[in-house]
Amino acid sequence: MSDLFNDSNESFYDPSKDENKYEPLKEGDYEAHIVGLELKENITVQGKFLADIFIPNFKVAGGDFKNRKVKSKGIFRFKTPDKDKYPNLSSNNGSNKSYMNFISTIGMQPESKEVDGNTVYSLPYVTAGDIEGKACMIRVEHDNWTNRDGEPVVTPKVTNVFKWEGGEDEDGLPF
Repeated sequence: MSDLFNDSNESFYDPSKDENKYEPLKEGDYEAHIVGLELKENITVQGKFLADIFIPNFKVAGGDFKNRKVKSKGIFRFKTPDKDKYPNLSSNNGSNKSYMNFISTIGMQPESKEVDGNTVYSLPYVTAGDIEGKACMIRVEHDNWTNRDGEPVVTPKVTNVFKWEGGEDEDGLPF
């Protein structure tokens, strides 16, 4: 039986030695850096509008949860649909405030112009390369849901992004 424990191909788990006592990221505001971006393109919203959904990933910069990663709930960028491809969809440009606030927070300034006496802003399409390493403050809230086994689950999600006064961007280099 002792040979069982000396075989280099064997692997065991000892729960008494497990030091990874996972604690969900607490709700609140955190200093963070953007470490990635997921994107869902050309999503039909409410059967009426067309949007891209940007899902930045963040890494907490300090404190008890330093280096913990957390995702955004998603930031919608509503688009003017091509009527040939999407004849039943309308534009929803008045709902782009969250996207405009996000890009402004990370230092991108949209161009403005006058249209029919109103100031409108051209919102750039951001890529991971545009935003990775950017310093920001994030607001984390818990998304509570039930898994397929009927067990309650708590998932921390970023619900808002703010300017981190004095925060410095990371260059992404490991040295």
